[in-house]
Amino acid sequence: MKSQLWILSAVLTGFYCSGKAFSEGKKPNIKTQDKPWLLVTTFNHYYDSANTAELRQGKGFLYKLKGSDTKLQARWLGEFKPFKTVTISEFIKSPQKGFMFLPIDSLNGLLKVVITDSVDFFETPQKWRFIEKGQIPFDYKKQISLISITGVTAITRAMGIVADNQGIDFLTENLKPWFSKTDVMHISNEVSFTPDCIFPRGGTKFCSKKEHFKAITDLGCDIIELTGNHNRDHGMDAFVKTYEWYTEQGIKPFGGGRNAKEANQPAIVTLKDSTRIGFIGFNELCPLGECAGEKEPGANRWDSAKARKVIGDMKTRLKCNFVIVSMQFGEIDAYTPSATQSVICKQIIDFGADMLYGSQAHQIQQVTFYKNKPIYYGLGNFLFDQIHRIGVRQAFFLQNYFFKGKLIATKPVFTFMSDIRQPGIANEKQEWEMKKLVYP
Repeated sequence: MKSQLWILSAVLTGFYCSGKAFSEGKKPNIKTQDKPWLLVTTFNHYYDSANTAELRQGKGFLYKLKGSDTKLQARWLGEFKPFKTVTISEFIKSPQKGFMFLPIDSLNGLLKVVITDSVDFFETPQKWRFIEKGQIPFDYKKQISLISITGVTAITRAMGIVADNQGIDFLTENLKPWFSKTDVMHISNEVSFTPDCIFPRGGTKFCSKKEHFKAITDLGCDIIELTGNHNRDHGMDAFVKTYEWYTEQGIKPFGGGRNAKEANQPAIVTLKDSTRIGFIGFNELCPLGECAGEKEPGANRWDSAKARKVIGDMKTRLKCNFVIVSMQFGEIDAYTPSATQSVICKQIIDFGADMLYGSQAHQIQQVTFYKNKPIYYGLGNFLFDQIHRIGVRQAFFLQNYFFKGKLIATKPVFTFMSDIRQPGIANEKQEWEMKKLVYP
């Protein structure tokens, strides 16, 4: 872990100083930048918010970071006696879940930033009052980037009929507001469009209508994942035409391609601070023969040696600061991951990936960490018609916040599919139930 003396350090902005100036004893014109401090808890803590007045009164465990300045915290909280003084590692492992103030450059994906005194730093940064003042204002819009990652999309079968009858806006109206500030929007679409698509009343041979792809553009999709099992249900031509439609829309595909080589090409996006984020995806089993060959299109077939090479290449030759891997596992109708899922996920992290999620899941699965890297075994359905049991109605998408090339926070947003097949944000009870299932 980097030194915790960051409290005394300065952020250098736009400064140039010659060796002559130092030799003459002149002080460099160093300007410090405002530094937000955020209240955090462990990622698997059920609570997403806290109140400083209650913390002052001893309601909830308030920890202090070893080496930090008590005066800074006292300025915001008033006089208080922390429950314990710990390192970040000790805080994460503590059996007493609690809260701690940390400066923004000490955050990581193992921690959850909580809403504090009814203010969400990531939603209304202008209202945030916990700021260590410098000479340069903190510019949220220029320094924080948001990448959104979603679960299974397949506008077909009953959901396609709903889109015909109610319109695409009906499907997306509860979701769109959550992506208005997204810099990079990910969708994993499992179905290709065909000109003569007729939605099946049963079975699993899927197609979409081209006009229903408006949902993808309306949500602001930037990168499209093609690891799914059903993209070749209506043949190779449908896959290729759909693939080319994505590129014409300026959407970057990954996890599938017009041949095996193209399917194994990562999608790379550059954030506003020049951070490079790489996406690569694989299909574990190819149960419907949907994977690409040397001269045929399809999904990127899983192979551990291939995965090791491409992830290493993304880190070195392609200079990715952060690598995100998607796995289309064999379908598991369980909240807990299978032994195979666990083994493959650890392999991928060992190869150098920084985050891993399962894109196959029609049912949400647990969240865990390995070598301090997050693994989301299954995100559930994002835009798909299943409502026959509660497990397939539950889902979540990920809001990932980056600062200076580093993942500083991930906010899972829980959703629930209604009886009329309109996805919506989960209510408090539904969200609480899902947290109990995915946070072991």
